[in-house]
Amino acid sequence: MSTLSPAQDSESLLGLTREWLPKVSRSFAPSIALLNGPMEGPVGLAYLCCRILDTLEDSLLPVTQKKALLAECMAVFHGQKPPAPLLERLRDTGAFSAAGDADGALLLNLEPVLSQVALLPESTREILLRCMDEMGEGMMDMMDTTELKNESELHRYCHIVAGTVGSFLTDLYLQESLEVQPEERRTLEAQSENFAQGLQRVNIAADAGKDLIRKITFIPGLLREKAPSTERHLEFCKDTLRYLDGGLEYLLAVRPKSAYRSFCALPLLLAGKTLSRVAGHPGVFSSDGAPKVPREETMQLIL
Repeated sequence: MSTLSPAQDSESLLGLTREWLPKVSRSFAPSIALLNGPMEGPVGLAYLCCRILDTLEDSLLPVTQKKALLAECMAVFHGQKPPAPLLERLRDTGAFSAAGDADGALLLNLEPVLSQVALLPESTREILLRCMDEMGEGMMDMMDTTELKNESELHRYCHIVAGTVGSFLTDLYLQESLEVQPEERRTLEAQSENFAQGLQRVNIAADAGKDLIRKITFIPGLLREKAPSTERHLEFCKDTLRYLDGGLEYLLAVRPKSAYRSFCALPLLLAGKTLSRVAGHPGVFSSDGAPKVPREETMQLIL
């Protein structure tokens, strides 16, 4: 089944995603380019849609105002409301700028994104909107949260920001790939959440110091007597390995010659390298954070 409708020009969709992805995410743009086929456009479009929600959620507006804007934004994506009033309200807040702020510029230019979403085949659009609905509702529920107190809260947070995307990608791949065997399908559906959880937990481990500066704690029990615990951080990193193991199972269930396998392999490899660098590193709680994987190494993985 095609991920593009007969009315949708793949060049116009790719033109949109290839224009915006390098602006809003230099790290994701090369990964999505690895798809280089029918999934590239829809996956790139989905990333832009989720980025729009994330930009609203991350803004410095009051929580009640952000929730109202997120709800209206979701209604616009579903075609239940026109975009013009929302765009006017967004501009009136003064919180988003099209100059020097790529995320703000994307948000204020969401109409081309909406047009491409509307042109997706119904099955693909349903998969995307299901992901966005769950993500958007989850963002609204957890918007006031500044500290995750237990594993249940952590798991839910990671599902909202990453697991929803993992489900979208898995459903899209299964829709597109007609050669997937029943056992492969079962593994992909079973391990999709673990793969996404693993990647998000590595991000949390790497950004623990920066989050503390923002007075946010995503690792339950990280603060002991008001100070971050290196021991707890290392324990969290070790626990993250089991999710990455699930990610590896997911990867190996993807057809070997599929571009989707390369797409999944890159973030998994980067996650493993990142976790090995940040786990127990004395600088993880500094303003600079633990050392990142050098860009040259990342490019070597891509090439």
